[in-house]
Amino acid sequence: MTLPKYIETKPLAEQPHLSLFDNVYQTIDGKEKHYTVASRNSDYSPLKQKCNAVTMFVLNKAMNRMIATHEYRYPVNRYTTSTPAGLIDEGESPLLAAVRELQEETGYFHVLKYAELPATFSSVGMSDELVKPIVLVIDETYQKDQNLGDTEVIKYFWMSKDEARKTALNDTIGLTARAQLAYLLFASDAFETLDYIKLAGKE
Repeated sequence: MTLPKYIETKPLAEQPHLSLFDNVYQTIDGKEKHYTVASRNSDYSPLKQKCNAVTMFVLNKAMNRMIATHEYRYPVNRYTTSTPAGLIDEGESPLLAAVRELQEETGYFHVLKYAELPATFSSVGMSDELVKPIVLVIDETYQKDQNLGDTEVIKYFWMSKDEARKTALNDTIGLTARAQLAYLLFASDAFETLDYIKLAGKE
């Protein structure tokens, strides 16, 4: 299949966690095309992608409840229903980022086992953001206080499988795509079929 020809990338606006770039292409019929892309990577190039964020599907020890979040999102000026998530710091593995973000957003920190899923693009029509989903099974009896950033407004709560299914199909607050799929997977027992890795010293 013939592809448009990539020519170059020009920076448009640079910010600490999100920048805009202008990609220049030659279309299949020979015309010049400019395409604006938002990226969390300061060294962004359409010729390479790297995972820069994680989302966590967090289950209790019995694996019959899942954490959901209501988080205020500035671009849409409303709360959204989702799952815990966050950026991967420089030099940090996706798993370490997931455990850190879990503690910051919920206070939970005692992870018993985990399963990593393939990374997925968040909104490939406008961004190169690549997110790593990780299923975390935790001991919910261990908890500290939330440690949110200055601009973060996050409330978390536990859902049963029936509540997850109903939320995925009927939510009126503002459901994210990843949360909708995660809730349906949880409700259908799909997470119970994964191959989990136990963390050393955790039972």
